[in-house]
Amino acid sequence: MAYYIGLKNAELFKGVITIAGLYDTTFNQYLFNARDKGTKFVIILGGDKPEFKIRANFDGLSQLIKAGVDVSFQVYGGYGHTIPGDIGFEIKRAIEWLEKPRD
Repeated sequence: MAYYIGLKNAELFKGVITIAGLYDTTFNQYLFNARDKGTKFVIILGGDKPEFKIRANFDGLSQLIKAGVDVSFQVYGGYGHTIPGDIGFEIKRAIEWLEKPRD
């Protein structure tokens, strides 16, 4: 849902964090909306998720980059549907990246 809501309603968000999300190519119609509004994306994913979910997120990464959307991608190897360590630290790090001015 984070991909969909963030892309479709980019004017409402400075940034979007997807955690274990699932990118769908039907979202492609909203990519340029996010680029034009300057909405940034952080994709966080466990490396032990099912292969189709990993592929879908890599596709999302590729589509976002091709559209000119700023994106950060983090895969945690050895983890499934969780973030290792201090989740507060990881979320803070994602938010700090989103708040950095675009180069």
